[in-house]
Amino acid sequence: MKRVQVALWVAITLIFAACETNLTQPNFVQDSVIEFGGNSLAKDLVYVAELDSILPDSTVYGPLDDSTKIFWATGGELIPGDYWVDNLHGSPYKTHLYAEMKASFGRLVSVKIAYPSNMEYLDAKDKWTGITAGGWFSAKAVRTGLFGGGVLTTAEGYDVEDEGGGGQH
Repeated sequence: MKRVQVALWVAITLIFAACETNLTQPNFVQDSVIEFGGNSLAKDLVYVAELDSILPDSTVYGPLDDSTKIFWATGGELIPGDYWVDNLHGSPYKTHLYAEMKASFGRLVSVKIAYPSNMEYLDAKDKWTGITAGGWFSAKAVRTGLFGGGVLTTAEGYDVEDEGGGGQH
């Protein structure tokens, strides 16, 4: 009789565990895990940008040093330094920039800046020019200073750099 009871308890436990487990295929976008560090001591992550909560389809991001890791953005993702962001279809998307960061485009592109605070852009002559009001700019890069920030709208991909340890941890 004890074998029957043990078998019954095992069956009940397995059925309960199966009901509690999501048996569907995981959604790549929602279940993506960004891996940081390695075997070395962990360093606090510094997030220098945040993708807008509403993004066009095919907005992606990933680490600069590993082209095999590409993450589909769903909106609101925090982006650390040494990452890139882009839209595969060239659709405009918004990024909220934190303090002491730089977004580099690699060439002169048209960007829209809203709510600038202690921001500047790199112009066609490689001169940093302060942004005092929102608008459209032709820029090779955009950066924020200490206590700076703003909203960047672009259809171009860019590399994100931590300029001085600012941002959020």
